Amino acid sequence: MDTIQVFNKIRDLPYHCPESSEEVDYRCWGKIKKEAKSVKVFGDATLLFPILVVESFVKN
Repeated sequence: MDTIQVFNKIRDLPYHCPESSEEVDYRCWGKIKKEAKSVKVFGDATLLFPILVVESFVKN
């Protein structure tokens, strides 16, 4: 997994573009590699962020 987006609430989604085109925009801007897999996670950032940080440092 190369990209994970965490949204605290549905209202945190950008209003300037529809949700379906959002990932396409990020890929066009070069924020996400074209071949990268991405996922959106809806949940409480105070719980999800520490989990993501720990997982990013865990070596397989």
